[in-house]
Amino acid sequence: MKSIRLDTRGSLIFGRAILISVLLLLVGCGQRQSAPKPYYSLNDKERQTLEIEAEKGDPNAAWTLYLNYSFTLHDEAAADPWLRRAAQSGHAEGQRLLADAIAHYGLSWDGFGESKESAVRNLLEKSSETDGSACFDLAEAYAGGDFGTNDFAKARAYFTQGAQKGGTMCWGKLAEYLHKGIGGPKDDAEAYYWASVEARCTHPESFAGQDIWKLREEIAAGLTLPELERQWQRIDEFMELVRSKKIALDIPPFNEGVTDQAVSNEGKKLADKREKEHRENLKQRKP
Repeated sequence: MKSIRLDTRGSLIFGRAILISVLLLLVGCGQRQSAPKPYYSLNDKERQTLEIEAEKGDPNAAWTLYLNYSFTLHDEAAADPWLRRAAQSGHAEGQRLLADAIAHYGLSWDGFGESKESAVRNLLEKSSETDGSACFDLAEAYAGGDFGTNDFAKARAYFTQGAQKGGTMCWGKLAEYLHKGIGGPKDDAEAYYWASVEARCTHPESFAGQDIWKLREEIAAGLTLPELERQWQRIDEFMELVRSKKIALDIPPFNEGVTDQAVSNEGKKLADKREKEHRENLKQRKP
């Protein structure tokens, strides 16, 4: 996720608040390392207790303190040391947020690398071990040449890693890289699978939904029916795991539990209908 570059301290706080809001959404949508207590309800005694735990190396305690000071109390001076402590202790969201703050908002990289670029790379590499969204950030950084020259092979590798970890932002990008042969050989069968995974979890009439369906139809045109049928089986197996909540995504399908439930339900119905029509049309296609 790229953040807008801001110059003033007030804009810095505003920009980081936006990123924090996104991260809080992700925490509420199944991330592995969620805060042990609601960050917004901490009193002095609770903060003192968490500070002791954070000093002992508890990453969740440090992350909770960071959210409380930054997002609730709006005290960035008090918040930043806890963000750094959370990142040092291995908190994936903390590592990702600190990388973004260093890259775009001028926060010190001391202790995390020899330069701003190396610190960002080090933090995102650690975060990407468990966080699919960090894989997306890292892939985008490599593709954009943030660490030197553009490295599309590494970008593709991290899009792949993120996609496999349930990083929903990686799905469409990976499909595009596979379809166009960016950073590696062209693979339309695999591209179709990842485009389909996103299409099946996105409201078809949203902007993202329209784009991924367009890409999916384009990819399908180059595949044979047996190739498509093999991917349909994989897609159905994946969707069964998602809908039975046996697989965790960083953002839930159709933003379930985040957007209005009626909109989410509508998205599911439309996606199912669109999928049925898509397959029927492809089955009737002339060889």
